[in-house]
Amino acid sequence: MRAQRQPSSSAAPSEPRHARPPRRLAVLAALLKSLPVLLVWGIVLAALAAPLLRMQGDPTSREIYGLLGGICHQLPTRSLFLGDARLGLCARCMALYGGMALSVALGLLARARPLPGWLLVAGLIPCLLDGLSANHGLWKSDTALKLLSGAIAGSTIALFCHPRYCRMIDSLVFRLDRPTPRPLGDAP
Repeated sequence: MRAQRQPSSSAAPSEPRHARPPRRLAVLAALLKSLPVLLVWGIVLAALAAPLLRMQGDPTSREIYGLLGGICHQLPTRSLFLGDARLGLCARCMALYGGMALSVALGLLARARPLPGWLLVAGLIPCLLDGLSANHGLWKSDTALKLLSGAIAGSTIALFCHPRYCRMIDSLVFRLDRPTPRPLGDAP
């Protein structure tokens, strides 16, 4: 019968590689991971709320349009309408942020792995080609193409960035759980 080897008492107990952080840190990590989800969903919902508020005569719609004007040109000729009121984002931006919102939420639920860089580039090319060629008069882009290229770009950006962001949050939270090493020379 073979005797089991006992670790020496001088050896420090090793930590498990993937130890779970305390519950409060896990909650902090979950909250931090959900911030981008809340941000992009907030943008999408604000873009939808602006025309609804405008149709009811609510002056808050002006403020929402003003805020969204910082991230979108909001040209009426390139926008979608709800009734006779323009959405808070143009068609391409609406699809871009909508694609981000759905992809980030689904990616968070499925714990998606990050897309490789070449797929990010591939996902951005249709949107860039459509936008640049339309701006330079090579062709007139229709709404369906704007929606499709925007949704592809938004989904690609979200699936490239958000899993990396989640990994960063996990590594920071895991570091918070570890004791801080003492500088050399300090006596206990």
